[in-house]
Amino acid sequence: MEQLEERRKELGDDFLSANVGPFLILANCSEAEFERIKNWTIQGCMDAFNKDFFETKPTCKYTVYLFRDDRTYRHFAKKLWNDTDISKFGYYKPSIKALIMNIGTGTGTLVHEMVHALMEADFPDSPAWFNEGMGSLFEHCRIEENERGHIHGLMNWRFPALREALEKGKIAPLSEVLATSRSQFYGERRDHYYAASRYLCMFTQQKGLLTRFYKKFRDNYKQDPTGKKFLEEAFGKKLEEIEKDWHAWLKEQKYPSKE
Repeated sequence: MEQLEERRKELGDDFLSANVGPFLILANCSEAEFERIKNWTIQGCMDAFNKDFFETKPTCKYTVYLFRDDRTYRHFAKKLWNDTDISKFGYYKPSIKALIMNIGTGTGTLVHEMVHALMEADFPDSPAWFNEGMGSLFEHCRIEENERGHIHGLMNWRFPALREALEKGKIAPLSEVLATSRSQFYGERRDHYYAASRYLCMFTQQKGLLTRFYKKFRDNYKQDPTGKKFLEEAFGKKLEEIEKDWHAWLKEQKYPSKE
């Protein structure tokens, strides 16, 4: 593909390349690692996401840059885009539709950003809390090893701070989380809102309701842009009751996960 070859010329001959769905992949890791990430992380997770959530497929291409270590990651981020103030894990650059990853830290951030890319086409109106809740849910995940191939988010590093906030009575009410604007979500309580959104999505998943909630929210977004109405419909309870059950569930969870 011409677009893929153009990207590869920017990087050098030691980069491997492939096209998986809407993702143009470029990586300077080993061939074995490249094949694993291409087939299991990108193809596998994309298939599972499409099965459970996403119906409208992207019409554009996303370039996925997988750098094997921190040194090459930061080198090319500065050389190609003059980016210096960046996460040690990776980031999404919307201006060029690129997922730029330090794959030496693992594939969690890659899957997180894949969710955003796929959700951009399927649910472009999703509020920040749900967009980031879904993305962060699958930072640590597994795909069922049977013919159904459903994907499940697992416990991760965002849990301890949320549990501590709950124990100290400082956890944000769900009514507050769901009502956050984009600027509020990414403001001073950013980390807390990320964790609350992630574990609300995980709680909904554990109850077997996440797919139903996602599709109802996506298809009826204009009726309630916060998602409260559809969360209540999915659970068959008022938000206050859902919140009580969620808090009880959070208190029961163990970290790190034994799964």
